[in-house]
Amino acid sequence: MFLSTKSLESGIPTVTRSLPSLADGLAVPLVGVNAFYTAKEYVDKMVQVNEQSIALAILRLLEWEKVCVEGAGATGIAALMSGQLPELKGKRVATILTGGNIDSTALGRCIDRGLVYDDRLIRFKAYYVHVNCLFLKTRLLL
Repeated sequence: MFLSTKSLESGIPTVTRSLPSLADGLAVPLVGVNAFYTAKEYVDKMVQVNEQSIALAILRLLEWEKVCVEGAGATGIAALMSGQLPELKGKRVATILTGGNIDSTALGRCIDRGLVYDDRLIRFKAYYVHVNCLFLKTRLLL
């Protein structure tokens, strides 16, 4: 469930702009009324994570823990890895990992993005020019 900053500030569920995201399960324009009033009493701090952090969190969970989660399920790890919660450094912290409902195409994109953000994958173009050696030899002899 997603609690927007505007909703927390106003004390009521508020419509927010929703953009496409790796965490599509959280990218809703309006949080449910029951979910909002149930959760708002337990929220001390809210941080936002970017797509890069989510992709990297998915990659880390796959590599280190052999766990596959969708973007929304990886946002807790993304928040911890992003450095936005320094008050938790050195403490034992638990986060809920949810949602293995990620399709293979999206998972592949997350892996690629995570590798790029981690500087372990680059793309480049190489051009190869083939020169006819027989033609060069003939020209040099003349």
